[in-house]
Amino acid sequence: MNAPFQSGQLILHPPSGGRGWRIVPPQPLPVERLLLGRRAEEALRLVPLLFNVCAAAQRVAVRAAFGLPDDDRERQALAAERMREHRRKLWFELPALMGLEGGGAERRLAEETPAGLESWTRRAGAAGAALRRLMAWPEGIGRVHLPLLDTAPDWPRPLCGGAPVENSLAVLWRGHPLLDWIEARRGRGPVWRFVLRLLDHSALAGGADPGSGAVAARGRLLVRAELEGGRVRRFDRLTPTDFLVVPDGLLARLVEGLAADDPRLPVLVALADPCVSWIIRQEADEAAERGGCAHA
Repeated sequence: MNAPFQSGQLILHPPSGGRGWRIVPPQPLPVERLLLGRRAEEALRLVPLLFNVCAAAQRVAVRAAFGLPDDDRERQALAAERMREHRRKLWFELPALMGLEGGGAERRLAEETPAGLESWTRRAGAAGAALRRLMAWPEGIGRVHLPLLDTAPDWPRPLCGGAPVENSLAVLWRGHPLLDWIEARRGRGPVWRFVLRLLDHSALAGGADPGSGAVAARGRLLVRAELEGGRVRRFDRLTPTDFLVVPDGLLARLVEGLAADDPRLPVLVALADPCVSWIIRQEADEAAERGGCAHA
């Protein structure tokens, strides 16, 4: 069974012994065990409390898994939740990681074209300054081209056909002309990932529908469940973070080639947005904590 992550830290092991970065997620919470035997209404109340950063997305996902009808208020809450996350990321967290002062004018991208994007960068305060910094990075940094999630996953594994896929906001925005224009020139790198969030923020700020399914600021939440007599008989869940941290998945590929002390590394992790705190730890450090030797 796959379950959401418990409180704890995501560990990034730097390259050693000819290997690339190794990603170790926190141990998962036994959510299915917490929900088994509970009524659907109680489970619908509990899951968003356990994962309150994206509580609205959790409710939408669980409601759909139980075969309950959409709730307009929850869809509105989902849009507000995504906008809040984008605002925090674009105007505060990313600028701070680049040594910029956060805040400033929170502007929508009024014109979804290259010219419109250039104009936005000059008027959008800290977010515009952060994007200009990303545009100045070497184009090979953080470029990752994985297939986008577009079919049912290999339950309970966060893979499709046995291979890693990208489960990000791109599942909603694939084929957008501005993203395709950036990808053709710079690949799916940091600029592409920043603009992906910006497009979603701007659309939702303009009153757009948040799209079908439970798509959080980080990607699509997937839940499958079975009820018996109105009570939970089975509950499985895959999150964007699950897809992000698989071996040879998006996060490992994003930081590939970077040293542990490279100042661009925290920016790339923030763009990937694993939704848990993280640390960098040498394999030898972890082995010392276990009182043993690092595994090859």
